[in-house]
Amino acid sequence: MSTSEQPIPDQSEDRLVFPVIYFFVGAFVAADLWSAFQPTAWNWGFHSLAFYGIEVRFIVCALMLGVMIPQVQFFLVDLLRSFAEWESSWRPVLRLLLGMAFIAVLIFLFIRFRAATYFLGDGYLRLRSLKVPENMDNLNLTGFVREPLVGFFIFQLSRLFEFFESVSPAEDAYLWLSVLSGACFTFIAWKGIRLFVEEETDRILILFLFLASGVSMLFFGSVENYAPGYAGIFLFLLLGAGYLKERISLYWAVTAYGFLLSMNLGAAAFIPALLYLVYIAVRRGAAAEAFGALLLSGVVFIAALAVSGYSYAFLRQVVHDAAANILPVGGPAGKQQPYTLFALSHAADVADLLVLAVPAGIVLLVAAVAVALKKRHPLETSERFLLLAAGCGVVFIVAVTCPLGMSRDWGIPAPFSVGIPAAAVALWVSVVDNRETRHRALLILGVVALLQTGAWITLNADVRRSVARFETLEDKKLWDVQACLDAYEELAVYHRDHREFIQAAACYEKYVALDSTNGRIWLNCAKVEVAAGNIGKAIDAYKALVRLQPTNPDFFSSLGVFLAQAGRFEEALFDFQQAEQLSPGSAKIKNDIGAIFANQKQYSKALPYFLQAIKLDPNFQGGYLNTAACYAALGNNAKAQEYKMKAGKRP
Repeated sequence: MSTSEQPIPDQSEDRLVFPVIYFFVGAFVAADLWSAFQPTAWNWGFHSLAFYGIEVRFIVCALMLGVMIPQVQFFLVDLLRSFAEWESSWRPVLRLLLGMAFIAVLIFLFIRFRAATYFLGDGYLRLRSLKVPENMDNLNLTGFVREPLVGFFIFQLSRLFEFFESVSPAEDAYLWLSVLSGACFTFIAWKGIRLFVEEETDRILILFLFLASGVSMLFFGSVENYAPGYAGIFLFLLLGAGYLKERISLYWAVTAYGFLLSMNLGAAAFIPALLYLVYIAVRRGAAAEAFGALLLSGVVFIAALAVSGYSYAFLRQVVHDAAANILPVGGPAGKQQPYTLFALSHAADVADLLVLAVPAGIVLLVAAVAVALKKRHPLETSERFLLLAAGCGVVFIVAVTCPLGMSRDWGIPAPFSVGIPAAAVALWVSVVDNRETRHRALLILGVVALLQTGAWITLNADVRRSVARFETLEDKKLWDVQACLDAYEELAVYHRDHREFIQAAACYEKYVALDSTNGRIWLNCAKVEVAAGNIGKAIDAYKALVRLQPTNPDFFSSLGVFLAQAGRFEEALFDFQQAEQLSPGSAKIKNDIGAIFANQKQYSKALPYFLQAIKLDPNFQGGYLNTAACYAALGNNAKAQEYKMKAGKRP
């Protein structure tokens, strides 16, 4: 075809698409800049730049704005097209090797920039509590209630790393599960994109868009159960679209759904999309195929549960309790629900999640819908399916409860957002005929998403930044009381394990200010206050302990010790005597009472207690030494020498 015969590009698409994209990108940059200087719990979905130096904040925003310059877009698109044409000329074997090299590089990046802390969800609790059983019968008790097959994978990987004598088999298991999920997602995306486009440049840009989404953070060593489910949802959507485009059998899509459901029971949210596939199959005269596919899907689901040690009785209980995971429409909120469905705080959380997870997908979908409406584009069945799936995902995101708060537990709803970019891409390539417009828009959104997600990934890979960011998330309008308490304790344990006792003490103090009824927390608080050198606050913690548990002699005794160290001997004596009443046979308590009198030079009162201590415990060396010192102070040197000799004979 000669140049004169080539169709003239539809410039009206440019005039419709780019104002939408530029508006959203400009608003996104403005929000990024605002949150970079005012990070709060209310802008948690886009305040990542606040934890970098001022130069990084402006450079990232400048790059986002720079990609909106048409000359930059044309240059980058031409460069990408040249690469695509060059790569297309390779032999299939070389292209396969290139693909394998790309996935290898991605795996390296997933590991290199793995999360440095595990405050996302309850990662630290999972690592501390994961116990690999000899069989899978008790899986339901080990943190995989709604992700049974993921639990099976984690246990098998943990066993593997135990065999290789890994220092932290549970942590390595989660790392490699997330990394391999990312590799599978990439492979699925590259193969599945061919359902919508054949041109290599389109495929590269669309893959780039999917990988740049914020949900990809789950692939960077996340200690959570949701990365496999994210890849599974994407696979189901692509296979479903493939069936509707008459590229593959219905069996593939419906069977993939059964597999997905065993990895995340929340995938029941996509039942309307599944039923749509069945409906289309019946309309096509393939009712028998639909029935067989559903039957096979059920077999796959049941087999996966059986392999995972997940009983039918327990599944029935989980389904019965599912309502507790749904936000109430009206008040009051439940025990682990900080707000109701229509609360402003919930709307803010959902907006933050969508900006974090799929900002480019949302903008692309808006632009694609605008073009489709302008052209009165009739939707294909595959596009209807993906839009329905996107709607199912949004309903799940809006309705589900995140027990630890959405800003911390965003890994629960985020995978369900993948329907948004999937639907956006399907509609975009169908309605936008102008190749230049199509590529430029995908490039802009991909670059902006990559810069945003890249900032999150490098933040999470840095201990100092990730801890500082986590400390900004608490807000009692967004987290319920228990979520706040869990966060305080996680931070306290983290600081304590890193010997940052002052910070740990501050976290425990926040905990007991909100809930002063937990004896375990008071005890941990007391120990950390001692390590931080805050004897006065340690005394207050032990006083709280003896009020909560007045029958525990150890708490009275410990309180007495620290009161004595503070020179408050009368108070110390009272608490030691309380401990003595509770445990009259304790040699240590007798010795401590004697020490109180001895410190006040009341040796005649101290001596009987030291003698009682060594009578109760004849091997108590400290008791003999204190007895000798007491006799010496009373002027009885012979007795003092006798007890010194006895002390020397004790271990």
